[in-house]
Amino acid sequence: MSLSPGQEIGPYKILERAGAGGMGEVYKAHDTRLDRTVAIKVLPALYQNNSDLQARFEREAKAISRLNHPNICTLYDVGHENGAAYLVLEYLEGETLSKVLERGPLPAEEAIKYGIQIADALERAHKQGLVHRDLKPANIILTKDGAKLLDFGLAKLQIHDGVVEGMSGATQASPLTGQGTILGTIQYMSPEQLDGKDVDQRSDVFAFGAVLYEMVTGQRAFQGSSQASVIAAIIKEKPRAIADLQPLSPPMLERAILQCLEKDPDQRWHSAGDLKRTLQWVQEGGSQVGIPIPVSVRRKKQLGLSWLVAAVALVAAVVLAYLYFSVPTTAPQVTRYSISGPAELKLINWPRVSPDGSMIAFLATDSLDVNRIWIKPTNALEAYPLAGTEGVGRPFWSPDSKYLAFIDGRQLKKIPAQGGPAVLISETPDGADGCWGSKGTIIFDGDRNDSIRQVSASGGTPVAATKLDRSRGDRYHAWPWFLPDGEHFLFIAHGDSTAGGGQEDLLRVASLDGSIDKPLFKVASRVEYSSAGYIIHARDGILFARRFDPDKLEVSGESIPIAQDISIPNGDRADFSISNNGVLSYMVGGVGGLSHFVWYDRSGRELEVEGDPGVYEDLSLSPDGKRLAYSVTDSRSSTSDIWIRDLERKVASRLTFDPANEIWPIWSTDGSRIAYASDATGDYDIMERQANGLGEPRIIHQASGSNEGPSQYELDGNNLIGVRYAETASIYRFNLTDTSEHSAVIATPHNDTRGQISPDGRFIAYLSNETESSEVYVRELSASGGKWQVSPDNGFSPKWRADGKELIYYTSNGDYYAVPVGAGDGYFRAGVPQKLFNKSYRGGGIVQYRYDMTPDAQKFIVNVPVTAGVISKIVVVANWAEELEKD
Repeated sequence: MSLSPGQEIGPYKILERAGAGGMGEVYKAHDTRLDRTVAIKVLPALYQNNSDLQARFEREAKAISRLNHPNICTLYDVGHENGAAYLVLEYLEGETLSKVLERGPLPAEEAIKYGIQIADALERAHKQGLVHRDLKPANIILTKDGAKLLDFGLAKLQIHDGVVEGMSGATQASPLTGQGTILGTIQYMSPEQLDGKDVDQRSDVFAFGAVLYEMVTGQRAFQGSSQASVIAAIIKEKPRAIADLQPLSPPMLERAILQCLEKDPDQRWHSAGDLKRTLQWVQEGGSQVGIPIPVSVRRKKQLGLSWLVAAVALVAAVVLAYLYFSVPTTAPQVTRYSISGPAELKLINWPRVSPDGSMIAFLATDSLDVNRIWIKPTNALEAYPLAGTEGVGRPFWSPDSKYLAFIDGRQLKKIPAQGGPAVLISETPDGADGCWGSKGTIIFDGDRNDSIRQVSASGGTPVAATKLDRSRGDRYHAWPWFLPDGEHFLFIAHGDSTAGGGQEDLLRVASLDGSIDKPLFKVASRVEYSSAGYIIHARDGILFARRFDPDKLEVSGESIPIAQDISIPNGDRADFSISNNGVLSYMVGGVGGLSHFVWYDRSGRELEVEGDPGVYEDLSLSPDGKRLAYSVTDSRSSTSDIWIRDLERKVASRLTFDPANEIWPIWSTDGSRIAYASDATGDYDIMERQANGLGEPRIIHQASGSNEGPSQYELDGNNLIGVRYAETASIYRFNLTDTSEHSAVIATPHNDTRGQISPDGRFIAYLSNETESSEVYVRELSASGGKWQVSPDNGFSPKWRADGKELIYYTSNGDYYAVPVGAGDGYFRAGVPQKLFNKSYRGGGIVQYRYDMTPDAQKFIVNVPVTAGVISKIVVVANWAEELEKD
């Protein structure tokens, strides 16, 4: 599609043709809406009729448009006109770097200046999970304000033989030497790109090194007379020494560039940020960086210096030999340091040091509220995100430290630690935390009624690795951890109050073949085994080590404290990890389970924060919207109580005072009473108390061998809807006056919870895992009534709007949805779920309702993790066990 001056495309008026490239023709245009000059890049015709390409192109463009950096050309808009797709970009006055280099190399100080700017731009983009994939001089413009990167990330989309692969395409270059021309992009491609492998940010680092080389020397790092010879040079040959071409170039600059051009991605700079800081050091060092002596002078002095060097080397060898054989060896020193996440991260948690101690993985939420896995190499200054891990579960390492595995919805996946696509290992109905053993087996836990499962890391169908024993008090098994042999593993057997074993949580050791399953000792958190011979666990914010013999499978001695102020966000989770070579990492500070209540409108705009941060769980708005009931966990006693906050007076008061746990507050329809669950008798019973705090609590129903809790008062005021946990969870109706009367409303072989009767009393919305995923369903309460699935792909905690015309729920990644609903004689109708907003919510525990809303569903109050103003850091301790050995 060719455009002429004066022609309009969308709201843009073409001024003149500005150039052309592999991405299509470029025009200078005027934005008539915002009165500014822009660049219009019209994509070639081959993109126009490919719907797959257009959809992927628009998704990529949206991601790129989030980049806001002075050295990246801004993408303003994406549009379509008469079937043609086009980009609207920042208009830049200047020359491409390729044009500038036609006149020769840049002075070293100028090349370093532009290099720092480009590296800074790459660092910003890589932290957003974006990779350029086609970095070359033609995609860099030098303006009066500095260097600008073009076409960022668009190389991801291209067509070859009708298959969508990338967008940038290859552009023809001038002849290299002699005959023939080759694809201009080839000279800057990394070996892994040429080999057809997946690329990540390190591929950009390679291309950047090739560009820097050319900026300093005026020659390409890899040359040849044909495309094949250039490819061979990139894969096998080292570039000519920069000192041979530019003798006055700083040696440290050459070293920095050559590290970019390493064939093995692991040997390159781990991040553009590390390279940027090295270039800044070179820039600031000036003569201190070391300008090499000119070659002619070096040669004159070389012969005279050689004898001196030889003599010095001989003396040094004698001294070193004496020191080596005469000085006694010393024990490794314990070293401590801390790392914090990049400034743009609002929340970091779950540090996982790799088995070889070279990297620390952690989960982090960025400024766009995107939660993903990040990697911090211990020999690098900056962390980098793993694209494709958005919203996944807690990761765990492979034994060789090359991969991270995690649960993503109902799938167990693995991803290279250096970046690349996530690969499916196995489908799984549920799962959370796992461990990858030395013999290639992965074990992971399931839901709160399940045992440990095992599956081959190469793929397969998960099978049971442990068996629940209700007679000994097992409720569920969790937090598996392999021992070095890859056959035996540790896990926690959580106690069940319905059995004679009580509620004790026991650490047990078992084998994959089922021949061994024996108790070790009581624990209050997840555990890990250290190759130093200790089981590591936490209690009350303190990290402990206890001797364990992996051959005899026996513990000895008492637990010894090794660190304090450990972050224990909720329940039995503790944020620490151990490597095989003596590196310990753990979180201090962090959210520590802290959250606060935040009001939002339907678009997700924050309206108000209620009260100070605390360890909050469930919440419930009074019918008139003037009071908030919620449960709070005391950090010292680890027990929960119900509190009520007056939202008008901004005053909170405590409602329950029993030393047991009181959770799940629910308001009566008239706002005069609150029902809740209490484990004062050992089981969770349903209790009730006046909301004004007067009088004594009364038992609505005593569980007697199960656990029960309230979900909703029915409108008639005579009954209460709640949940009863036995073998599975079922929804029951409890009589408010006759404490012995209760009956099942929904009782299936699945877990059915969070029942909510519709305002007209005809239907009940609830949560069920009958499809092996938590989904929202609606049933008609009549005996012959139907059933409808409302959430298409996971949903939690449904609530009705007061007029019954909408059903609200949220998903596991924090998306809140409103579903228009209606009913007639004998039917129920649910519309398409409409996304309202996405907000992080306080996770963990046995929380029932993490949000509530006004009757008209226009305002929402959400239990949100605290991020602002909270200092969180990861402490790293090398050779941590040496201090224990001294004791």
